[in-house]
Amino acid sequence: MSLTSLTAEHTLSHYRRTFTRGAGGGRVSTRTAQSDKVCRIQPLNATERVVLLKDGMDVSAVMYFSSDPSVLVNDEFDYGTTTYQVKGVIDFDRLGRLWKVYVHVFTEET
Repeated sequence: MSLTSLTAEHTLSHYRRTFTRGAGGGRVSTRTAQSDKVCRIQPLNATERVVLLKDGMDVSAVMYFSSDPSVLVNDEFDYGTTTYQVKGVIDFDRLGRLWKVYVHVFTEET
C-alpha cells in the first residue's frame, strides 16, 4: 500500500482569504478558491492536543497530504458542511513525501 493511497481519502475545497479596503474604509474579506486537495483527515489524539494547547494552538484535527499542499496559516478547507482553518503545516518526514497540516474546525453546520 502506497503513501498516496493512504492519504487519498477526502477531497477538499481549498480557499484563501484576502482582505481589501471597502468603500467605507473598512476591511472586506473575500474567500478565493484555490485548487482542490486530496488528503486524509483524522481527529487529533488527546496527548498531541494537550501539547499544542500548551503552545497556544487550538487544533482539533490533522490532515495528511502525500505532496506539498501549498497552504498558508488561516487558509480554509471545506469538506461537506465542515470548514477547517489551517493552524500549522509540517513537512512530517522532511523528505517532501508526507505533509501534516494542523487544522481547527471553524464551522460545522448540521
